Amino acid sequence: MTLDKQSLYNYGYEITDLRSFLDTSFNKPTMLRRMINPKEECLFYVVMLIHVPDNGPIRAGLFSKGQDLFYRTSIDPFGSQIIPCGQVVFNK
Repeated sequence: MTLDKQSLYNYGYEITDLRSFLDTSFNKPTMLRRMINPKEECLFYVVMLIHVPDNGPIRAGLFSKGQDLFYRTSIDPFGSQIIPCGQVVFNK
């Protein structure tokens, strides 16, 4: 994702051929490895595909505990789930 697309609907991306992607890539691990220098920013796009029977409010976000990175989803009235999703490593 780039800064110029940040304000666009879906960040300027259109999901096409979703079924084909899910059929071939759904259970495969992914990885983002990027060096971010001091005073730089990094934006990335997280997609969550979910079916909620009663259209309850959905909240999601990334958080860290030490160097471990987690993705938390919360769906009212069903509760929340925490998904481990990697590490943030700070080098000196």
